[in-house]
Amino acid sequence: MKKLVLVILSSLALATAFPQQSSLEIVTINKMNIDEAVNSIKVYNQVEVLLQADSSSSIKIVGEKSSVEKIQVRFDKGHLTITGLEYNNQEKVMVFVPANHLQHIYIHGPATVNTDTTLSNTQLDVVINGTGTVAIHTTGIINQTTVEDYPINELPGKEKI
Repeated sequence: MKKLVLVILSSLALATAFPQQSSLEIVTINKMNIDEAVNSIKVYNQVEVLLQADSSSSIKIVGEKSSVEKIQVRFDKGHLTITGLEYNNQEKVMVFVPANHLQHIYIHGPATVNTDTTLSNTQLDVVINGTGTVAIHTTGIINQTTVEDYPINELPGKEKI
């Protein structure tokens, strides 16, 4: 019940946080059910990812309908790939991701990755390639690496994307 109230309050808060361009714009929530835990995330372009300290089996995308429809989310064998909006886009979209089993985050471009509470991951590896930012709170260790001037498919020491 506590989680349900938190989800409803978060949705309402987000609904008021997005700028309204006209009275016809509607905040949309798309939900993607997944069948296993998220172990790694790759984030491209302009999108905000909110890591949540839970092990639910769904990923939520929240924003104006036209923006939400532009977000691409793929999930395969524990690996989540999120492709956001084009650079310098003024629209705001947030993707909520369960992060209890998360180990790796790769950010390419101006994406942001944050937490809404303290995670309990033992170790989290974060690679930032571009102007992306993170604000992650965890009880474990965060290994953060900033990579500059590397093509998107050639992050040093990591698998090809």
